[in-house]
Amino acid sequence: MDWAEFLTRVAAELALFAGIGFLIFAANDLAVDIIYFARRMWRSAAVYSRFPRAFASDMASPGAPGFIAILVPAWDEAAVIASMLRATLKRIEHPNYRIFVSFLPQRPGDRRRHRQRRRWSDRAGSGRGRWPDNQGRLPQSPSSGADRL
Repeated sequence: MDWAEFLTRVAAELALFAGIGFLIFAANDLAVDIIYFARRMWRSAAVYSRFPRAFASDMASPGAPGFIAILVPAWDEAAVIASMLRATLKRIEHPNYRIFVSFLPQRPGDRRRHRQRRRWSDRAGSGRGRWPDNQGRLPQSPSSGADRL
């Protein structure tokens, strides 16, 4: 068997596996489409014939607005996080919210900016519950994740 015949057989086997993969994924797509259209027909026949369609514009607004939690994942954002939080605090017109800033306390810039954040508002809080000691080490516990860094 020469190289050309060997490569031809390898290519044929790879094409067979690719074809089987395409067939499996096509069957999966077909199943999802069948479920979608069957559910859509059932809802139009059984649900919408008895009840009108609901839209957000038809719903009554709440008497008092609820609490909003905003999570800001800050990874190496020390240069822009301060201005972003100041702008966010100025623009939000909701009476009951809290901003949680998630950061890595091992990074000195992130830690310093987060301490500055505490002076601006009590609305912006930390997404991390523990603070490092003076040497920058986190308390060791199974949930701190410090052993995986």
